[in-house]
Amino acid sequence: MTTVAKGKTIYRQDDTAEGLFLLKQGGVRLSRIAPSGKRLDLALLEPGTFFGEMPLLGERMRNAFAEAVEDCTLCVMSQHDIERLIVSRPQVTLRMLGIGGSRLAAAEARLEDLAYRSVRVRLASVLLRLARERQGPIQDTTHQALGDMVGAYRETVTKILDQLYDEGVVDLARKRIEIRRPERLEALLDE
Repeated sequence: MTTVAKGKTIYRQDDTAEGLFLLKQGGVRLSRIAPSGKRLDLALLEPGTFFGEMPLLGERMRNAFAEAVEDCTLCVMSQHDIERLIVSRPQVTLRMLGIGGSRLAAAEARLEDLAYRSVRVRLASVLLRLARERQGPIQDTTHQALGDMVGAYRETVTKILDQLYDEGVVDLARKRIEIRRPERLEALLDE
């Protein structure tokens, strides 16, 4: 078991992959960094899941960054520990396959969004999801973070948020977005 403080990197893209992490407490963001420096968030993980599964898939290098977004408690398992657990407890294998399948489905949906939906529609989707999760205003989320979530530049996100503000759809304040007309955002998703 190990602890990782909020904001600390757990591993970097292209690090050698030597084990699996089980997230016991806290939150972890997985993201990829393009050669240009642009970041794309892949997943925000909650307790009860695993990450860093590349050794299980025969890969020797990490393909993403893992960063603690809250103070975390992690169980770190070596390749040998993982193999022994999989052989002795087949239900663990089934759970891992289920989680991996869910992540693959989410990644495919995200890829479809990036390929076929405009930044405005992707941003509307993220704003609605965050408002539901937080049950109210979206606080402490920067325009850069929103850009990382939707695969767009911060400047593009700011421009679209300003347009949504002018249209009366959202209210904006420093690190705070309040959705005034969710039906307008919902309508964007149907376009």
